Amino acid sequence: MTIQEKQKVEKILIEDINATLLTYKKNSTEEEYRIVKTLTKSPDKKVLALIKKYEIASKTIANIKIELAKQGVQYNKPTNNGIQYEGRISLLNSWDPNFKENRLPKKLEEFRKNRDQKTEDIKRLKRTCIIKLFAKDTEATKLLDFLQKELAKILK
Repeated sequence: MTIQEKQKVEKILIEDINATLLTYKKNSTEEEYRIVKTLTKSPDKKVLALIKKYEIASKTIANIKIELAKQGVQYNKPTNNGIQYEGRISLLNSWDPNFKENRLPKKLEEFRKNRDQKTEDIKRLKRTCIIKLFAKDTEATKLLDFLQKELAKILK
């Protein structure tokens, strides 16, 4: 292959990988939304029990606020830094100074970790294919077949 032919194949490789990455990001964003929606709409029993405790504590806090107001003072609660979908439940999205330990729900944490790994794998694959293309006289069809197989493995 001439250098011009290799450059044309490189352009095709990059376009294929970028298109796959864009589609994957879109699909993973939609999947993340579904996971968050499920976690906030149908929380597990432990979360429901904690919500019940929280609601009882909130009533206590409301009464304390009234008593503070009678004394002429008020307490301003810090704002929450989270993803809020269902109104009652927020998932912590990043560091929140109100809590020493912040964690996403395991399902969402694992999803994001997997998504980030796949994104990095796709980017690494782009580099590998371009190196293979220019390092030796690789046939374009073999390289494109290799690319499709590797993308399928990553997105599996």
